[in-house]
Parts: sequence; C-alpha cells; structure tokens
Amino acid sequence: LYIAGPLAYLATVYIALGNYEKANSLLVQSLKIYKKHVPANHVYATLAEGCLGNTYTGLKDYQTAKYYLQKNLKVYEGHFGKTHIKTAY
Repeated sequence: LYIAGPLAYLATVYIALGNYEKANSLLVQSLKIYKKHVPANHVYATLAEGCLGNTYTGLKDYQTAKYYLQKNLKVYEGHFGKTHIKTAY
C-alpha cells in the first residue's frame, strides 16, 4: 500500500512532462494496489483515478477522462462536501 501513493505522485511528474503513456502505466499500477487494500470509494484510491483523468485528457481520450474525473469528484463531494477546498481542487 505504501508504494501506491508515490507511484501516483511520480505519475503527476510524467503528466507535467507530457509523457502520458508512462504516467498512465504508473497510475494503473497505483490503482491496482489501492483497490487491493482500500474500498473503491476511498479518497486515496480516487487520487489515482483523478490523475488518470488528467492523463486521458492529455491522451485526448476525453470520454475516459470524463469518467475518471466525475468518479473522483463524486467521492470527494461525499467525503469532504461540495464546498470543501479539496473538492474544489
């Protein structure tokens, strides 16, 4: 479980560099680890899903990006509330 977070954060570096394929690979690994250890609607698991949304945006796969970002938003709204700064982010 402790490697899932660093994988997701490393993936954000690859997103910033425009290497969406590498980011996607790391995020898929991260998400598999999270799904094994925490509930699907856990905020940590949705961290990887939100990043996947950004990755698919970079890959111009907007339908998949929308799916992951909407799923991420729903979990954050449920966990933090609609007006919380983390939900806004």
